[in-house]
Amino acid sequence: MCNWFIFMSLLLAPINAAYAFYASESDDLSQQALGLFLTGVGSIDAVNTNFLSTRLMYDADFNNWHLEYQQIWQQTHSKNNNTDQTQADRLNISFNNEQFYLKVGRQAVSLATTFYFSPNDFFAPFTIQSLNRDFKQGVDAVYSELQLGRFAGELSTLSLILVNNQGENLNSSSILRFESTLDNISWMMFMGELNQTAFSSQQVFGGSLQADLLDNLGIRAEGHRSKQAGQDTSEWVFGLEQRLNADTTWSAEWFYHGAAAITPHLPYAGKQYLALGLNYQFTPLLLANFSIVRNMDDQSQLNTAYINYSLSDESTVNLSVLLPNGKNTAEFGLYPKVYALDFQIYF
Repeated sequence: MCNWFIFMSLLLAPINAAYAFYASESDDLSQQALGLFLTGVGSIDAVNTNFLSTRLMYDADFNNWHLEYQQIWQQTHSKNNNTDQTQADRLNISFNNEQFYLKVGRQAVSLATTFYFSPNDFFAPFTIQSLNRDFKQGVDAVYSELQLGRFAGELSTLSLILVNNQGENLNSSSILRFESTLDNISWMMFMGELNQTAFSSQQVFGGSLQADLLDNLGIRAEGHRSKQAGQDTSEWVFGLEQRLNADTTWSAEWFYHGAAAITPHLPYAGKQYLALGLNYQFTPLLLANFSIVRNMDDQSQLNTAYINYSLSDESTVNLSVLLPNGKNTAEFGLYPKVYALDFQIYF
């Protein structure tokens, strides 16, 4: 009841553009502190839920050095579950010059190219139910990148990524990645070792491709082959995205899940999936995304809608709807029905 009152009060209050609540700049040092407040109400399988979240963000730049810190506080209350937690979601320091980039600490790490299914996103990936993807969960990592320049092309880079797994008895995961461009094609190859379970390590080799054709047709693809405990599996996605006009964009992705079972970073039980999406800009302030994700093996389906309305440059109201369809023994048929309305404002 309290969060309902907070939500409606903020929604009806006059909103002015907000900027960093603290900012300073000198010859060598610049600092900025910004906050994000989010509150909402929802229903998960007819169980009423309310949630509250605050994210404090601080950035500082000193010559070629950068410090990033983000602390989050989250509360979720429902009839069946009450959770309160706080953690540092970002806490890292980085160094950057024309040839070399290094970031050490808790940070978001992603190798993803596609949207709905991202088999190359190994570390704290978004799930298919994640409709709001403004912030990706941070992991403890070292990220280094070397600009190869004249040795392999002007936009070519070589990256080494080390991720410390949360399990105390697990070794760190490591990825070596090479990225480059050819005309309007961006491509990437990587190889490495993942230590996500206590049973065995996983060797992976893969890549991704992005290209724009005919000015309005985008091609996105990514995938990898892995070997674990003597067993080889392949995971790949092929996607298309086309802007039909200034207001409408459609997209499609085909996902081949070779493991055909839930893995540490791919929580899917089937082998083949199809996702269809439509983005439509109703007005300059009102944007909607609709999607259908179908398990082609058991014919279950997840229908989603995410509607975003801007109250100002710094505040939005978001409506999220997730409706499963399928037998109660099928994958998406087991998903809960979700309705959520949230308000977020930067300060």
